Amino acid sequence: MLRLRHTFRRHVLPHAAVRSISYTRLILNGRHYQRAPLPQSFAHDTLLHEKKILIANRGEIAIRIARAVKSLGAKSIAVCAPEDVSSPHVSFADESVVLPQGKTAIAPYLDVKGLTEVALERGIDYVHPGYGFLSESADFAQSLENSGVTWVGPPPDVLRLFGDKIRARALASQSGVPVVRGSNNLTSSDECLGLLKNGDVSLPAIMKAAYGGGGRGMRIVRELSQVPSSFDSCQREALTAFGRDEVFLEEFWENTKHLEVQIVADGQGNVIHLYERDCTVQHRHQKVIELAPARNIHPNLRERLLDCAVTLAKNCNYKGAGTVEFLVRGELDSSDSDFVFMEVNPRVQVEHTVTEEATGVDIVQTQLLIAGGRSLEDLGLTQENIQLRQHSLQARITMMPGKGEILDLYEEPAGDGVRCDTAGWYTNFKPNQMYDPLVGKLICSSPGLKSEDFEKARELMLRSLKGFKIKGVANNIDAVERILTHHEFIDNRVNTSFLADNPEVLDPSKARIQSNHIDHGSAKRKYSEEKITFELTPPMTGNVLEVKRNVGDEVEIGDVVVVLSAMKIETEMVSPVKGIVKEIHCKEGEQVPGDKVVAVLEGYEEILIDAPHLKDKVKDAAVKAEREGSSYSRIGISDPTLDVWKVSDDFEPLYSINDGSSALPIIRSPPSSQMNDRKSSERRRRNEMLKNELSERLKKVYLGGGDRALALHKKRGKMLPRERITAITDPGSAFLEIGALAGGNGLYASEGIEDLPSGGIVAGIGLVHGREVMIVANDATVKGGTYFPITVKKHLRAQQIAAENRLPCIYLVDSGGAYLPKQAEVFPDKEHFGRIFFNQVG
Repeated sequence: MLRLRHTFRRHVLPHAAVRSISYTRLILNGRHYQRAPLPQSFAHDTLLHEKKILIANRGEIAIRIARAVKSLGAKSIAVCAPEDVSSPHVSFADESVVLPQGKTAIAPYLDVKGLTEVALERGIDYVHPGYGFLSESADFAQSLENSGVTWVGPPPDVLRLFGDKIRARALASQSGVPVVRGSNNLTSSDECLGLLKNGDVSLPAIMKAAYGGGGRGMRIVRELSQVPSSFDSCQREALTAFGRDEVFLEEFWENTKHLEVQIVADGQGNVIHLYERDCTVQHRHQKVIELAPARNIHPNLRERLLDCAVTLAKNCNYKGAGTVEFLVRGELDSSDSDFVFMEVNPRVQVEHTVTEEATGVDIVQTQLLIAGGRSLEDLGLTQENIQLRQHSLQARITMMPGKGEILDLYEEPAGDGVRCDTAGWYTNFKPNQMYDPLVGKLICSSPGLKSEDFEKARELMLRSLKGFKIKGVANNIDAVERILTHHEFIDNRVNTSFLADNPEVLDPSKARIQSNHIDHGSAKRKYSEEKITFELTPPMTGNVLEVKRNVGDEVEIGDVVVVLSAMKIETEMVSPVKGIVKEIHCKEGEQVPGDKVVAVLEGYEEILIDAPHLKDKVKDAAVKAEREGSSYSRIGISDPTLDVWKVSDDFEPLYSINDGSSALPIIRSPPSSQMNDRKSSERRRRNEMLKNELSERLKKVYLGGGDRALALHKKRGKMLPRERITAITDPGSAFLEIGALAGGNGLYASEGIEDLPSGGIVAGIGLVHGREVMIVANDATVKGGTYFPITVKKHLRAQQIAAENRLPCIYLVDSGGAYLPKQAEVFPDKEHFGRIFFNQVG
């Protein structure tokens, strides 16, 4: 029996996360965001008024569909798995349904029978599947059709066609669209090996899920020895993501651009394109950055791609929105560059939003109205009416593996040219790590189609990333910024292997020494003398797909012990030691939290021995550069605290070489045996002393002007400054205090004043209704809250921080004015006491 939730009001969100699903206004964390409708919006169309539309999805796309449904005057019904009831998409809909418990967290979203029953019980008129889950399921579309419910998407026979990648390739070939050599569906790795050995498919090759998409269920093989493990992994991921494990093989084109064409068809013989997107920047086949249109594409190459996409759609009587994907070999500004068909995604895609911004067409509204019977002509969507209006960039903001599970802070950017389509997160929300890691999409646009317009959009994206604040959960915002500032991206020289060739872009710890001046050689491998026990824990909550080692097995450093599926992506947990497996505490199919020990290993850690020739060659290169007058600089480090933290006195400086690369010292965590020696123990002792001293000094500071002053303050019924700050900041939020130790160390001892705790004011950054603000509170227990020179300096510093970070200021005033004996220093010019008021007014 289905358990129903009738309205979203029963699912209460914190006050700081109240939302309206109005298309034009979003209230998030107490902030109001205006979102202008797209130029080609159909909110005036009354076709769907009061119709009930079930959204068979979750997360970001469910919220996006709910907005479109509301703008068309229809009612939205959300669904959720029992494990997913706290997902914000539930509250964005007019009504919601909790689906029956499944074997896994995603099973309810893949339950064709259960979802069809929901549609019938609730009197649903339309079902929009979004992307992923059942969005390409012919069985689901057929089930709804048989039940008299309208499917928002291509008909079942078209879904079966493009769901079978082999048939899709055949149709492309028949339509005159170029394809690469490939296989039929394969049943085993042996069959795959046979094709490669016989030369039917050449290496490198790529294994693909036959009924998949979205970059999942893919493995590249370059050597025959990789086939068995890659085939098994590809099958397993395909089954997890799509419910089917068929796999096929294609020749793999390297150093290509990934372009795709957005098409829309009305099922009445009419097909249009909304131009192309460039989705070349990818990580493990998952798109990270998308551009619309492609930069500097030759008009003839564009025309060939668009014609192929439209022809393919016409030859199968397509209906709804879809994407035809291609690989392009060669430069985009060349009319002769080759391209081949990849696949058709018969649904709305994650990146549809960047095309919406580039063309001004609301794709989701269009899907819904076409499903209702409107033709493209009815909607005014003829090809001559479709024009590119601006350069748009989209970045996918995602969760990354890490220990954090709760959002300590969440804020989205806003402004002209900025659009955020997200999963509805908010401060203190706990994202469910059993589902897709997508936080949302940041889209930035600049009117115009020239190179300088693209550059303006890129710069806007960089500024907007600074305003996208996610604390407490690991994310990829810093990595996106590194992509956008990489010289290959700026120069439009990226290809699909860009992130694989530049791993430091995603993970700076993987930075490699790349220089034509230095032959690095290889470092010797040596192991610690002391045997250690290491507990292997997952990077985050996930499902165990495979346990690859048994108790007693020998392992080398880097050997895979457990394979985990976290956020629908496979993660390999590897051994950090050379030794044996002592214990295994998990089994295949089990869900494990991020703090569970899944395996215990015993062995020896690796110690890296510096290659002496590397150090010499770095220095030789520096001497040579200085002699020849070329660009080679030593980057010095002047931080006096470094002495406390550096591993040894043999620290090597960083050298910068004239080709823009750097020679970095290799830094690794020392083995446990080195962490317990005399030198390390002394460091820990010193740090503990510093920590304890700081703690004691802060305790004294928090007492303000002392017991007598505190008693008098309380007698007057007044709150202490930190109590006042706690009273106005959001419950449970942190207050980042600045300059707490100002005014100490006998600063005014000559005046007979032993200490001036916190300089007489408490200042720092806190959250008020979800918004970061600078708070400055006078401490009347310290000399009546009067201003000393140090008080003025601290107040001005707080204002400077607020100005640089665009923070509103809240002043909690309880002051006796300037400290008269020091007024000559407090009032000398506008840079002192008067400047505080000048800043407040300005």
